[in-house]
Amino acid sequence: MTATVTELDMEVVQGFAFKVFGDITAQQMGPLTTVGDRLGLWQTLAEIGPVTSTELAARAGLHERYAREWLAAMACHGYLKYDAETGRFRLPAEHAFVLSNTDSPLYLRSVFSMSEASWRHIDQLAEAFLHGGGIPQSEFGDRFWCGFERFTGASFKNFLNQDWIPAVPSVDAALRNGGSAADIGCGNGQALLTLARAYPQATLIGYDNYAPAIAAATANARAAGLDDTVRYAVRDVTEGIPGSYDLITLFDVVHDAPHPVQLLTAVARALKPGVHLLHPGVQLFRRRPAQPRASAGDRRLRLLREPELLHDAGAGGGWPGHRDVYGRGAPAGVRDRGRLRESRAPGVCEQPVQHLLHIADLTPSQ
Repeated sequence: MTATVTELDMEVVQGFAFKVFGDITAQQMGPLTTVGDRLGLWQTLAEIGPVTSTELAARAGLHERYAREWLAAMACHGYLKYDAETGRFRLPAEHAFVLSNTDSPLYLRSVFSMSEASWRHIDQLAEAFLHGGGIPQSEFGDRFWCGFERFTGASFKNFLNQDWIPAVPSVDAALRNGGSAADIGCGNGQALLTLARAYPQATLIGYDNYAPAIAAATANARAAGLDDTVRYAVRDVTEGIPGSYDLITLFDVVHDAPHPVQLLTAVARALKPGVHLLHPGVQLFRRRPAQPRASAGDRRLRLLREPELLHDAGAGGGWPGHRDVYGRGAPAGVRDRGRLRESRAPGVCEQPVQHLLHIADLTPSQ
């Protein structure tokens, strides 16, 4: 039964309506922000400082009317600051740290280009809701995967060699002395390229079941001059991982996997005794002591859950046999059978902007 107006708390209704309106506005800003990314406008604004629409149009080769409307929209949305006296727009340094600094640990501009695929596949996604199945990885297109590469690359630059590997001294020592590491679900290969720069003596290999990603990773290694150090191969690792390793990493993989139990079982069998699996998870907002636990990660979970539903379920073929592993580090079935003993590196999770680092000693069941 639909409630009548007199039965509703109109203050709650209005508050929720404004939330929805804010979501609509943010949704409409997505394409404009993506245009800014594609045309290099954020970099241009960071370089030239306060600018008029005429100056931006001349510098970036734009039609002035579009430059004017774009700048105004970004100012209204709070991305840019506007000086009414001079008629100039500027990108504050703090905003540039997020939108134009590709080395920043909070670089997020590339995520907008990933959202294009979500809208493009609504019909297929609706069909998957009704009938199961999913959207093949190949349907997401190069812009999605390049955007994802840029997004995760910032974390690798800032944390992989500086915090994550040193958090496990035995792994750090093994890699410095010519040990081995495998990156499962390596995508375009940036994690291992970052690792190779700090551990040139290590043997490094990346596996992914998506052939175009392996081709891109191989090209990236060649361009970086690291193709003699890092190699990549197409493989469904649930069918087994050849060799044994001092370290196995799964970056943004476990929560996507259609068969996480089989995945982690294969990983356990490929780890040398007493060594480790690294499985970072995103934490963009540190919980304040006074915050209730239930609401502490609301924004973080929204950031994670929406792409999981739009991409991970589709690319995973509708998650046949999938178990929810967010925030757990491994499926309950793996942990309950004694295959996973999980710990966290002391101090690694204490910084306000960083990834949670799950460090696990995986031991196959007897």
